[in-house]
Amino acid sequence: MHYIGQTHTVAVPLPVSVENNGTTGPTTGIDEATIRAAFERAYQASFSRLLPGVGAKIVNLRTAAVGRRPHFDLSALAPAAGTTVEGAYAGSRPVWFDGAWHETAVYNRLDLPVGAVVQGPAILEQPDATTVIDPDLSARVDGFGNVIVERSAR
Repeated sequence: MHYIGQTHTVAVPLPVSVENNGTTGPTTGIDEATIRAAFERAYQASFSRLLPGVGAKIVNLRTAAVGRRPHFDLSALAPAAGTTVEGAYAGSRPVWFDGAWHETAVYNRLDLPVGAVVQGPAILEQPDATTVIDPDLSARVDGFGNVIVERSAR
């Protein structure tokens, strides 16, 4: 929130509790007076003063909800059965590590199967990210499809 005419804002936490008002159903119980009081507390804490008579404005409103969701088996997001490390291999290229060029294997990261272990140096490519595995590291795909990078036990 900020005072109208200002550009700097303050975060204003609101004391929210859900209650049933009997006519329109559940409500947060937040009204204009509650918002104004919370804004003035936050502004006073940040700037050690208030601007009486100046209107305040909500610039952004962020909410969070906490609840319980039904169980979801995250292993359903893991790579499909039947994929292989060999099938994920996309070639190699020289990459500079520790002061020298190393021929480095390149893999399509989303095609690596569960349980795959790739020794560095390696590059795991996917549409939104590239993971570089240094020569002294290895990458392992866990049961959920996550890549775990660890120091190699060579």
